[in-house]
Amino acid sequence: MMFYSTGVVRVASGKMNGRSLYDILDSGTIRIKGKGNPDWQIESHAVEYERIVKFADGEITDNRLTQDGKTVHHIVFGSFETLMTEHGREITRFRKGTTRAKHGKARRWEKLFGQMGVCHSWYKRGRLIRQKFFYDNGALAYDWRMNTRGCKVKNAHGELLYQITGYLDGRNNALEGGHTVLAKPMREWFVFRAPFEVRDAKGKVMYKGQIVNRQRQGLWVVDGKSVYYEHGVEIPKRLYETPPDQLDPKEILTLQNAQARMALMAKIGPERVAEAGKVIHKDGEMRLYSIDDYDVNILRVQCPSTKSYYFLRVPKDSKKCEQARQWTFHVGDGFSEPIKFAVEV
Repeated sequence: MMFYSTGVVRVASGKMNGRSLYDILDSGTIRIKGKGNPDWQIESHAVEYERIVKFADGEITDNRLTQDGKTVHHIVFGSFETLMTEHGREITRFRKGTTRAKHGKARRWEKLFGQMGVCHSWYKRGRLIRQKFFYDNGALAYDWRMNTRGCKVKNAHGELLYQITGYLDGRNNALEGGHTVLAKPMREWFVFRAPFEVRDAKGKVMYKGQIVNRQRQGLWVVDGKSVYYEHGVEIPKRLYETPPDQLDPKEILTLQNAQARMALMAKIGPERVAEAGKVIHKDGEMRLYSIDDYDVNILRVQCPSTKSYYFLRVPKDSKKCEQARQWTFHVGDGFSEPIKFAVEV
């Protein structure tokens, strides 16, 4: 079952085997009974469990989970949340009278880096603004605040594990039960709107990167390995570190990978492409280049969604931009009539 703050409740019946049924519901009650371990974070034997969910106008208003007849998790949105664990009863309070603007604090007993403890999460309008985790022995794992871009992460012995920089991804954390963000794989820790970095106790960079215009950009480090990106395309370190004015446009144009050509052409700029030849036709953002001693012409087109420029190899006898673009869709080689586009994305 999935639910959102946008007025949609969706229920999947059966296993994810291609034969599941999906129903979008507006108001009502859902009752699910079974035997197993509903909370994957806690190691326990299989139990008889039941979940009863009430919803109105596409929003969850009451969510109760019982195991072996005992309530272990109960949320009444807009009122309160109670969580029963081996440590006893814990309470989270939200602003009363509304389901959307959820203010308050959640506490959840779970495992982090192989050690059990309690995760404390603070919310404002349903958005995670602070999170702390204490191991069972009382040691602090981390204390992250939304207005800061980093924090130290320690193990249960108080030893430094990681120094992190960046904005942790707390989206939907309240709806997902207040789990610790750092229990997920490292690649899911961060929101990519700002640069992020994870260093181990010795200062070695384990994970690093940034997103620019929804594309990977610059140096990324994944599992300690360096990878270089231009406009979301992985390129060799040599080409990444070479200054734009020292890159040879003709060498780049000979690259077989169209995305690599696009990324490196964007790095050197269209003016450098013009230096390698001459513009023989213009049409909006499109440019058709003829380059001496090169057996094809080059067509520059722009992606409508990312605004990135691509440089496509087209026949040497191409004279117009649109003629060259139509050729890339096999017009003249399998299609006799020009292709017309209602909307380009």
